[in-house]
Amino acid sequence: MKLSIIAALPLFFIACKSLPQISEVEKLNQIADSIAYAKLISDSLFTIEMNAIKDNRSEDTFNIVKLYKPTEEITITKKTKHFKLQGYDFKVFWNEHFNYIENLNRYYGGIAKLEISKNNKLLQTLDTIPDEDATGEIHLTTSDFNFDGKIDFTVPLGACGKGCYFKYYIFNPDENKFTYVKSWDYMRIKSTKPEEKLIRTVVEGNCCSIDYTIYKVDGLNLIELKKIHIKN
Repeated sequence: MKLSIIAALPLFFIACKSLPQISEVEKLNQIADSIAYAKLISDSLFTIEMNAIKDNRSEDTFNIVKLYKPTEEITITKKTKHFKLQGYDFKVFWNEHFNYIENLNRYYGGIAKLEISKNNKLLQTLDTIPDEDATGEIHLTTSDFNFDGKIDFTVPLGACGKGCYFKYYIFNPDENKFTYVKSWDYMRIKSTKPEEKLIRTVVEGNCCSIDYTIYKVDGLNLIELKKIHIKN
């Protein structure tokens, strides 16, 4: 607002220099009118800026409101030998000595190998899923992430700091196995719209701005439709 008034002042002074000889009262009235006009222009610019901010805050028109909730959460420990997941058999091979943590003066473990079978036929083997939080547990979550009617799952990606992130294994019917899709890394799902295969991510941000992304799922792929950026 101050900048707009300052920008208008040179026009005011030029106008004053070109004014014919008039009374002091008329000069004061013209000065007041000029300042009022400058304020009107400034207020208009301010209103436009506020409307732009308002539009920015409401630019998510996708109506993705179904809160994400995993179909199942499975806690795997060194005692877990196997578990079943919608017709699939998961066999766990735990390793207690993946890496040494100096500040804890001990090793952390994790899944050395995870064998996935169906009808006694081995489909695939996943190697090395470490317990980087050193809790003695690894949490596997399941859901139909790509909305194709097939079960998918996630495993932790790195240690949980400010938030937990995941590696996504999406079932690939062409290969009859779960495919790790790197482009899904670090995505945290807030809500979904299954009928349109849309995903809205969890809000990430700080004191001054927040961000989240809208994705459309196409098979194993994520298509970014819109990144929402809002300044507080």
